[in-house]
Amino acid sequence: MAAASETGVLGRYRLHSRLGEGGMASVYRASPLEGGEQVAVKVLELEGARQDTARQRFVREIFTLATLSHPHIVPVIDYGEARGRLFYAMPLLEGGTLEQRLSGNRWLPVQQVVGLVEDLLEALRYLHARGFLHRDIKPANVMFGAQGHAVLMDFGLVKPEKGSNLTRTGRVLGTPRYMPPEVLKSGDVDATSDLYQVGLVAYQAATGGLPYGEDALLGMLELAGESIKPLGPCSLNPALPGELANFLLNAVEWRRDSRYPDAEAMLEDLGRARDGLPVARRGGAGGRPSRSLLGLLKPGAVGERYELSAGARLAPGVEYLEGRDLDGSAVLLRPLPPLAGAEEDALKVLAPFAGVQHPALGRIRDFVVHGGRPFLVFERPLGFEFLEPPTGHDSWPRERAVQRVLGLVEGLEVLHARRRVHGDVTLQNVMVDGAGAVKLLGLGNSALREAGLLARPPGDSTARVNTWMAPEQHDGQAATAAADVYAAGRLLSLLVHGRLLPAASQAATISAETEPLLQVIARATAWDAAERYAGAAQLAAALRRAMGLGRRGGGRIGRAGRAIRKSVSTLAVRLSAGGGGYRARVVALVLAVTAVAVSAAILLR
Repeated sequence: MAAASETGVLGRYRLHSRLGEGGMASVYRASPLEGGEQVAVKVLELEGARQDTARQRFVREIFTLATLSHPHIVPVIDYGEARGRLFYAMPLLEGGTLEQRLSGNRWLPVQQVVGLVEDLLEALRYLHARGFLHRDIKPANVMFGAQGHAVLMDFGLVKPEKGSNLTRTGRVLGTPRYMPPEVLKSGDVDATSDLYQVGLVAYQAATGGLPYGEDALLGMLELAGESIKPLGPCSLNPALPGELANFLLNAVEWRRDSRYPDAEAMLEDLGRARDGLPVARRGGAGGRPSRSLLGLLKPGAVGERYELSAGARLAPGVEYLEGRDLDGSAVLLRPLPPLAGAEEDALKVLAPFAGVQHPALGRIRDFVVHGGRPFLVFERPLGFEFLEPPTGHDSWPRERAVQRVLGLVEGLEVLHARRRVHGDVTLQNVMVDGAGAVKLLGLGNSALREAGLLARPPGDSTARVNTWMAPEQHDGQAATAAADVYAAGRLLSLLVHGRLLPAASQAATISAETEPLLQVIARATAWDAAERYAGAAQLAAALRRAMGLGRRGGGRIGRAGRAIRKSVSTLAVRLSAGGGGYRARVVALVLAVTAVAVSAAILLR
């Protein structure tokens, strides 16, 4: 493309640098010649200026935007023609594009995804009500303002309404990988086409990938009339709440009649997902069962001892509620499906877990039934927050990842020594504090489920969170210590790789030359339970060997411990000898205390 001079003058603006380019136009950072704030100037370049269709489309874009006024649609603040080039000016948005934020298959935190989609749907609700289709919604055409709000850009393919029908049939325009199948097949476009594109953008923002794979475009042309099942979003991002996963699947349904009919309906379900309310799958099965009960619960009493806090839900995807005991102590309440048996039987199942004590295991405080709904009540560990996974494909440093998981595995080791299993080791049950300590919640939930004491909602599968359950659990087998090992290995894989790799693919690439830590992960997540570590003790030992740690707390912590023991031993010898009188004993004490301080510094480094 023969671009306009990046330092030249165009009409009333001096162009500084090119910010981006498309097929026929480029966008520049620019300054008004008379002074004032910098702006972005979109210029139809020479090739486009010579083509009637390109000029007509550019003029239509200018005048369409000039008639619109919405906080999530880019406004036109000036336009004109100079040196044979059409141009228009718009506010300079410094937040970059969504495409830039998602580069490298990254994804956004859940709350940012919800905010992004709300902004885009509000823009479409306004746009469609005025009879326009955008037709080219994709990450490159979404920018962010200074406050983080999304703004819809590039109206070069905008189509005006004629009469009262938004549907148009004709030439296929837009970006193929973001087009609905029926548009690729026949060019038939309506408002649901824009909504589908928002769904794809939302799916990509939430998972880093696309629901039909990167190479689905070739098949779309031949299979547009078929019903193809999208890839479950939780398989790409296991931290997604089930409600949001169902929303995403609804938004990207292959068949048009199974998608949302308008922006209003889509916003309604997005609000339900945001608030933790169940979101029903449209067009049949295939979604992750929504089992969250959190959105149905209001602040107030739970049983006779507990009070839900206002704003009790901690964050999207978190399955616990904040509350307080009558004595004022903080607790976490985990709502469960309705009881399918007697409360007395549930208490018997939970009794063995209540006595398990380990710093890495969240202690069961109580089990209550209120309004026919059971709750597991856990002590609220002070200073702990729920673990946030890596964003996109950003991995954690090896030492940090192993420190978190090793603490969790040592808690499981105590549980396994008592011939008990957790059975529900998931990302959503892990809390951490600033010093790296871990708390694993959820004790007893799996035992209640396997004892048949929790009702299974209609359409629910065997696995509550399929991502973390071992293959044999999917086949209906009870959880074992090897299943806990599998889940811990999956969690470590997520932290080390920045994403969840298929367990089989990890094993296939392992050899004697493979990094020891990756060998441990591959064995822990082996498909066959017999090939895994038999329990947490074996996994913990393997992790320590892989990282060069001692029996417990090796490496830096081990060095600190050895230094402290040596200091204390030296102090005892010198004080017991008593040689040199009072002055010598004081000197020995000072030296020992100094050694302890140095050791502590090693620990905290």
